Amino acid sequence: MHPASTISSSSSTDTETPAVKPAKPWLAFIFGAVFTGWGLLYAGRPRAAISLVAGLWACLLIGGRVGIFGSLKGLSIIFGLVVFAKCISSISGALLARRRVWRPTLRNHLFYLAGMGCTLWLLLHAAAWPYLLGFTATRITGNGMAPTLMEDDTVSCIARSQYDPGDVVAYEQLAGDYVKRVAARGGDTVELVSGNLRLNDHNLGLFYASTQAQPYSQTFERTSLGADQLFMLGDNRDNSRDSRFDGPVMADRIKCKVTEIFYSRHQNRIGMRVD
Repeated sequence: MHPASTISSSSSTDTETPAVKPAKPWLAFIFGAVFTGWGLLYAGRPRAAISLVAGLWACLLIGGRVGIFGSLKGLSIIFGLVVFAKCISSISGALLARRRVWRPTLRNHLFYLAGMGCTLWLLLHAAAWPYLLGFTATRITGNGMAPTLMEDDTVSCIARSQYDPGDVVAYEQLAGDYVKRVAARGGDTVELVSGNLRLNDHNLGLFYASTQAQPYSQTFERTSLGADQLFMLGDNRDNSRDSRFDGPVMADRIKCKVTEIFYSRHQNRIGMRVD
């Protein structure tokens, strides 16, 4: 036996990289189903896990900017994207589990779960929806817009750069948020004559009015709007606090346009477009 050969063989053995213990496929599948990408992290593929989550959020953000999520169909698209990402996470994590080349530590898992918890909070927090998903949900209080919108209806609301007569919008007032219909905008003249809306001397008829028995629903003196003002009317004209009482609304007070009924106590109204 040659001593040099023995030493060389021993040194080669000492410098070999320790084998990584394979992960359990069933556990990787469960992890991936609970949080998107967690199964891939457990399987030793952190870059794939982060890429999957980043891809999901890119789809949500792009969809929000394009404006495809402000409806029940849009909500189903969001749900489908999340489920699809979870399926990829679970199945690919399970398939790669036994070929794990890197084993995440407990700290790695905790950091990942903390990050996923923050992203999940953003996705579920309604105040973040306008910035992330391009829409928000608004609950209707009162019946000033009946029968178009009823009390306790929950509607989708999408921000626009411009609002036109006939649009139903949510806006801020000192007393709170209101949902009414735009009757006129900057530069227009508006008045009510015998219950009919006259916009720039054109008779638009009842203009969505459902009831108008009260004197204040029949007549409103001719008013000219400033460049940054809008005139609001409720469809339930007799029971609506709108611009007839509070005056025109400044354009920067408008929050969004109401587009669809997400939820209503009357099942046949769910999914109705608001026009």
